[in-house]
Amino acid sequence: MVLCALGGALLAIASVAEKLMIGGAAVTTAVVAVKGLDAWKRQLVGKAAYRVAQRVLMTAYEAMDAIRIVRAPSLSFEAKRDIWVDGQGLPVDVANQRLLDWEFSAALGAIRACHRFSEALVRHRVMTGSEETRKLAMPLLEEAASLMADRQQLARAENSKAKVGYAGAEPWQFAYPPDRREALVQGLQRTVADLRQALRREIE
Repeated sequence: MVLCALGGALLAIASVAEKLMIGGAAVTTAVVAVKGLDAWKRQLVGKAAYRVAQRVLMTAYEAMDAIRIVRAPSLSFEAKRDIWVDGQGLPVDVANQRLLDWEFSAALGAIRACHRFSEALVRHRVMTGSEETRKLAMPLLEEAASLMADRQQLARAENSKAKVGYAGAEPWQFAYPPDRREALVQGLQRTVADLRQALRREIE
């Protein structure tokens, strides 16, 4: 009887031990699964942050280059017009008008590039909760706002001029005076360099 009772007790203990082992294995599996899920989430967030930061930097370069084209052109209006007159055989008045149309189109392109940059900044702020990037970008955003205001004002003036005809040679409508252009370009380059440094951990 004693042996039977002892055997029963051992079987019971073995059964409990087996259940504990199975339960422990299940807990271990669950812990590993949770850790794996957390790692996967961190990886996804890291990839998303990388794409957002990369978008900010890419659109910053695009906006900088687009602004430079209209604010700090490498050629004078007359020099570029003469290239069109000599190269394409256009009358001067036609070249003037086409060049003016091109400049307005380039200004619109710069404004759109700045809009894309601004949207990228908003996404980055939502992703990171940080205001630092937007603060660094303010010189570029302020230049975009200035360009937009100038384009609206000049568009109204050109619409009035078009009613009586347009044939005269004009200087660049959106360009800064030559003595301001180098400072503008250097300032925009410095802004983009600061953004790149701030985003370094996210894009490298």
